[in-house]
Amino acid sequence: NNKRIDERTLGQFTGMTDKTGKKIFEGDIIKWIDSDGNNRIDKVLFSNGGFHLCNIYYNIGGYKGNSLEVIGNIHDNPDLLK
Repeated sequence: NNKRIDERTLGQFTGMTDKTGKKIFEGDIIKWIDSDGNNRIDKVLFSNGGFHLCNIYYNIGGYKGNSLEVIGNIHDNPDLLK
């Protein structure tokens, strides 16, 4: 079996799982609830030494896994971010 992996689609594991137990990776698209109770959909990115949701202000480590849900990734589901 000669399946090749496109290195551009690889993402680092964040060390966290979502509310269903699914591992969260850099590049995943996450449905989550911010500290003001707003529903949001953002991508996971690595910046300034940590994993963040959409920008450096929302460090993913500050949110409990039960408020995070992986709904896709930027490679297979870019339309989810529109």
